[in-house]
Amino acid sequence: YSCLSSLKNLPIHRLKIDQSFVKNIPHDNNDCAIAAAILALAQKLNLQVTAEGIETYDQIDFLSNLGCDELQGYLLSKPVGPEQIPYLIKKLPGRLKALKF
Repeated sequence: YSCLSSLKNLPIHRLKIDQSFVKNIPHDNNDCAIAAAILALAQKLNLQVTAEGIETYDQIDFLSNLGCDELQGYLLSKPVGPEQIPYLIKKLPGRLKALKF
């Protein structure tokens, strides 16, 4: 209850889907349901959503199809400095470049 009340009472603009829920997407129905519920709630509250711990294309497909705004994880890149980001974007596989975020 207290965490959900924060959505109402604090100036929150973004939610994160913890990697513990992302890890077994799309094979664990409970993780899929939790992620889908977080995304639906965020969309109704006009909040952005970042999913952590992306390691498979199946996870990307599942979350992007539900409208996830941002993805982060080792499949995309290990942590790098900001100066390396433009280079990484240029090197993205075609499958990732086609995503609209």
